[in-house]
Amino acid sequence: MDKVVVAHKLVVAAVVVMFAVAWMSISASAQTQGQTSLPIEIVKIAPVKLDQPPRSIWRDILTGPVLSGIASAIASTIVALIGVRMALRNTQATLYQKSNEAEVKELQARLNEFYGPFNQISRENELVSREFRDRHKKNDPNFRTLIALLNEQWRTTLDKSDKALLDRMIQNGSDLRKLIRDKSGLVDVKIVPILAKAAAHFAVLEMASKGEIEAEPGRFDQYVYPRDLDPAIEKEIDRLNDRIRTLLSEPGKKHPPMRPLSL
Repeated sequence: MDKVVVAHKLVVAAVVVMFAVAWMSISASAQTQGQTSLPIEIVKIAPVKLDQPPRSIWRDILTGPVLSGIASAIASTIVALIGVRMALRNTQATLYQKSNEAEVKELQARLNEFYGPFNQISRENELVSREFRDRHKKNDPNFRTLIALLNEQWRTTLDKSDKALLDRMIQNGSDLRKLIRDKSGLVDVKIVPILAKAAAHFAVLEMASKGEIEAEPGRFDQYVYPRDLDPAIEKEIDRLNDRIRTLLSEPGKKHPPMRPLSL
């Protein structure tokens, strides 16, 4: 307790000494200022003028906040229009692609369900019938199978090979007739009349091979096989394949209509 009191007293004494020293310093400074005076001269300085070029009103307009806002709005509108146009183009490309895909699917159905099978069977039948005809054309350059079959005497003289070839021709004709009946909706209208003649030929050929019709060549010679059918089928196959290649080469483009079949 005594030590605390002593310390307190020492602190108070130190504070008093500090105040005394400060007071003496201030008094000495005041005496010095009273004895010495320094002359002070006030100099007038002309006001400084800053030369600035006159501001153009158009500069203020062009750099002002109003025009900046208008420019910003125009830029935003242009960006938005570009975005809308690109979106429309993408939408159109998608629609064109779906339309092209649907057309390709429909063209492939024509090829796979009618023209392909018909062409394959027809080519096979052409090879078989050519083998049959070539043998008999040695004796008759104008030989036609249907007309010859109307002759019962000639028909009964056919050997085993000729009968086998004839049976295959009849079977192929039956298959082609069924294909024509079942898939005629896939056929171009320009080929339909030729197919009708071919179907009639195969029907009459079958009846003649069975001896179901009389030997009247003048009556039935109109039912010979239509020689313009095979070239027409080949042209149509080429046309459909060309169209498919065009659609697949640019699926997102609008294409003009397919060129018509020319026979």
